[in-house]
Amino acid sequence: MPEHPATISSCGVIMPKKGVVDFEGEEMNAMVAPELPVKKMIPDPMFRRRLTRLSRLSIIAALRATKGIDDKLITNMPVIFGTGFGEQDATFSFFDGLIDKGPRLARSIYFSHSVPNTPVSYLSIYKKITAPVWTILQGLDTAEAVLLMGLQMLRSGMESIIAGAADVLPPAHIRDKSLMKYLKTRGVMLGEGAGFIMLSKPGIKGLGLQISSVMRLPYYGEISRASEFRNFLYRTWLENKGQEDIHLFRNNRTTSILFKLCNKKISGCEFLPDWGLNPSAGILDLIYTIKTFKNNEFISIWGVNEEGGISLIKLQRTSD
Repeated sequence: MPEHPATISSCGVIMPKKGVVDFEGEEMNAMVAPELPVKKMIPDPMFRRRLTRLSRLSIIAALRATKGIDDKLITNMPVIFGTGFGEQDATFSFFDGLIDKGPRLARSIYFSHSVPNTPVSYLSIYKKITAPVWTILQGLDTAEAVLLMGLQMLRSGMESIIAGAADVLPPAHIRDKSLMKYLKTRGVMLGEGAGFIMLSKPGIKGLGLQISSVMRLPYYGEISRASEFRNFLYRTWLENKGQEDIHLFRNNRTTSILFKLCNKKISGCEFLPDWGLNPSAGILDLIYTIKTFKNNEFISIWGVNEEGGISLIKLQRTSD
């Protein structure tokens, strides 16, 4: 895919912290968002009451990303929002009401909040955004899909866009005890969090980092055949390595296994934090990289999901 550079102008994030969550009597490690400053950042009590947890995470991260930017500019700025799991709480609460009370008594507010674009809709209302807004659900590749669409929007002529992703822990309605035990045996954590960035055309002052390209590379074999997949990963690295002085690997179980097989061949490798099973983690990785790796001129972020797809984000330091 040809490169379409974009400057990262600002960012806002809710980074999760490790904690223990009780899933129907089964304790499990999870990456959980800290207590949210909801009253401080969203002072309107009537508006706050309408927000789900996913909407609160999303809006607060977006407000942090747009802090200090003129509201008149934000009003005309398109927004791309991604979520892998969407509004789980509202969806299952609506179905519970439908089953228990029937269609005449089920709460309609849960139905209206069950659509995946609820968070970005509330953000557009709160910030009076009149520009187009989009919502993307792309499974474990959600964050990468958001970035790809953002680069495409800039290429089509837009000056700046707001792009972000958010997910929350699954609600009690779908917490299956046997599933939790299975995930624990595989070393999988659940995770949540939210991150937003403002992407602008090159030349606009930003945070000193530019996205030079985003790629998603599918693997069409059996992921269980580790040796073949390892060779595919290594070939992909050989074909796409450039001037990077550091290669950052997203920290999940699949990546960990492959990293152990490949780290002797790939120099300058480091793990990013483990955000748990969270489709939005690619945005968290990007923002963590912006804040942490300030002395590296060329950076690549590698991700491998459970289906075997490889994602690659290339970053370049600028003079901003």
